[in-house]
Amino acid sequence: MPGLRELLAGAPGDERSLLELRATGRSLPEAHARVAASGACGASATATGDGDDFELVLYVPLADAAVLLDDLCRSVVDVGVSQELLLRSGAYAQLAFAGKVPDLLSATGTMSVTGPSEFEFARGGWEPIGLGAIQDVVQAQFGPIDFNRSAVVLDAVADPEPACAACAGRRFGFPAELADEQTAMCPPHTQQAAGITSERLARAEASNRDGWRAIVDASAALGEPTYGLPLELLGRLEEAVDRVDPTLEHLRADAAAVLELAGRLRGRDADFESWADDWTTRDWMCELPWMLAQRGMIEDAVRVADAFAELDRDQGSVYANDAAVMLADAGHAEEARARVNANLRECPRDVWTHVHAGDVHRSLGDPDRAEQEFRHAAVLVEAQGDQQDAAIVTERLSALLATLPERESDAAEAALMAKRALAAERGQRIASKIGRNDPCPCAQRAQAPEVLRRVDVGYIMSTVQPPVPLPSGRRMPGCRRRCAARRRS
Repeated sequence: MPGLRELLAGAPGDERSLLELRATGRSLPEAHARVAASGACGASATATGDGDDFELVLYVPLADAAVLLDDLCRSVVDVGVSQELLLRSGAYAQLAFAGKVPDLLSATGTMSVTGPSEFEFARGGWEPIGLGAIQDVVQAQFGPIDFNRSAVVLDAVADPEPACAACAGRRFGFPAELADEQTAMCPPHTQQAAGITSERLARAEASNRDGWRAIVDASAALGEPTYGLPLELLGRLEEAVDRVDPTLEHLRADAAAVLELAGRLRGRDADFESWADDWTTRDWMCELPWMLAQRGMIEDAVRVADAFAELDRDQGSVYANDAAVMLADAGHAEEARARVNANLRECPRDVWTHVHAGDVHRSLGDPDRAEQEFRHAAVLVEAQGDQQDAAIVTERLSALLATLPERESDAAEAALMAKRALAAERGQRIASKIGRNDPCPCAQRAQAPEVLRRVDVGYIMSTVQPPVPLPSGRRMPGCRRRCAARRRS
């Protein structure tokens, strides 16, 4: 397939785009030439016909195009020749979906009279994916949908207005152009346009509810941001975030995706914050290093924690502390102590940096240093006035002291302090409250004001019941609640 790789090399990796190609062949039989002339390569394949003519379309993911496109095109043409009458009548798509006629891709890997295909641009180059392409792909999977997208000419009204394009007899593409122009129309034409839109969309949904929902969802997805990331990486990250009970291979792949994410978003704080908030990834980001560590993948766990610390700088100390604890639990004493010392230099007044320093020293068999860090944390938490934190810190201290000879009374005293803190009203403070824009106790950086984001999902979504939006990953004042969710006992 000479030149095909060159045609595909310019694909925009971070945009949802389509390259329309036309398949050509040499010395084709008449029927094959006629069918080939009706086809465009856009792997799913479908057809539309109106009684006079027909169109064959084939959509192939970019990753498969260079290898599979030629064979897929030959299958479409060969099957199309055998089904030309049904294609022309418009009945083929429904019969193919019902399994009553061969699928357009059923002849892949078979002998063909068409020979190798050549490809040329059907249009100027890569362009945004449109509603027509979405409908084609959905039809191949869910069957035909009675979605009338023909241009609209509105009826004349008694009192035309000069500023109304519909009054001037203009034709409007459907649905986008009609929706865009509707607000500038005169009241009678605005009502007409709304009625036509409602009738066509309702008819489409009634004809194939699953297919229509797929069109709506795909149209909404086109408007989702890519954050300047390759679509392939976004796909892997989506799988990682949504994964339940990942296998070892899954975790390796997820770690690789995170490291690539960190490399691409390094220094792009706004893009990272948008991605993390839109996808509500904070809990997953906290859990992934621990899942890796629990499977014995300590090096990967620490690399992932370091990558998240670099990206999520407001919460960098959370990941840094976790990395130190994971190293200590795995027996990497020297590296764990070095991490603890670095963390304490970076965040000397952060309660949880001292708590996790105590965890590390206890894990490494140094109870004196562990007690020192727990008591330092207790002093800090008393000044900050968080009763929940006070209970957790004193419980840690009590558990440590209970393991030491002749420290039973000290352990009991610490346990009593924890009990008193737990008995206090939840969230009661004994010191001034940390404000929204006060320095974050985790990373000692000022919090940005909370921003509520709204994502427009397009003209189709505005006409049907939208999916329930995911909650945003908004930061609580002082990061306290988000940090509390990530603590490790």
